[in-house]
Amino acid sequence: MMVNEPGILTEAEAFELLAHLVSSADVSLFEPRKYPPYRLVDAARQLAASAAERVEPACREFWAAIAVKIEAEKDLMMFDPPGFERFVHSLTVEVVDEMARRLDVPAQEPGR
Repeated sequence: MMVNEPGILTEAEAFELLAHLVSSADVSLFEPRKYPPYRLVDAARQLAASAAERVEPACREFWAAIAVKIEAEKDLMMFDPPGFERFVHSLTVEVVDEMARRLDVPAQEPGR
């Protein structure tokens, strides 16, 4: 269960993430369609990496694994767009599965 856990991001990190998200939204208005998802995934990596350093040990593995996976696969967008789409979908499934685990909801079929 998630609680109000102070300290996942420092104020400077939160500001950096805010700047990244806002500027990404701005440039997404006119840049090619493939870049906005890349920018959002990179912001998720930044958040996951920060959280992995600061959350309780019981939750650390999830956050670290997501950060590592994103770092390893985010560049698929440049040379394998269909692979990048599958990767983004797999991230969504992983986060939903983790949410279900935390809320003690029975797991659904993989890849829904």
